[in-house]
Amino acid sequence: VPQAIFMLSIFGYLVFCIFYKWSIDWVAEERVAPSLITLLISFFMSPGEVPAEARLYAGQERVQVLLLLLAFVAVPWMLLAKPLLLRRRHLARAGYKNVACRPTARDDPAAARGLLRSTRDHDTDEDSVSVASSNNGKAYAEEFDFSEIMVHQVIHSIEYVLGCVSNTASYLRLWALS
Repeated sequence: VPQAIFMLSIFGYLVFCIFYKWSIDWVAEERVAPSLITLLISFFMSPGEVPAEARLYAGQERVQVLLLLLAFVAVPWMLLAKPLLLRRRHLARAGYKNVACRPTARDDPAAARGLLRSTRDHDTDEDSVSVASSNNGKAYAEEFDFSEIMVHQVIHSIEYVLGCVSNTASYLRLWALS
């Protein structure tokens, strides 16, 4: 969702402006056709201000500020949503929300041994051998490295944002040449 919002608020708006510019007969209105390159540059460099040579329609300033704000909100959303949701899922699976309810060997040694026995009873001998050989006889919880996931998401988000901006600039250059 945040990627679609980011893409549509920049690239989608540019496509809208292109079609809008094509749909107006600028000669009949006795106006010079607005420059889309100037429009896009002012869209980023001076939000809320539209130069006269880039004006397409009334209220353009407010629309551009809103779209730019949506794009800026989408970036941290892209960056943080997935790692935080994965962390929340991992913590829920690991049972950290119920840590105080679990008996420990110090609190109740019999209950702690009972918990260990009950988990062993459900394993077959083959499973126990494979777990013992692969983990040196120790049971490990699924590894979850939040920093690794966060770094991966930062790289992914940067690639996406730069790709969108680069594609928009390339599209504009191609359109200007045609």
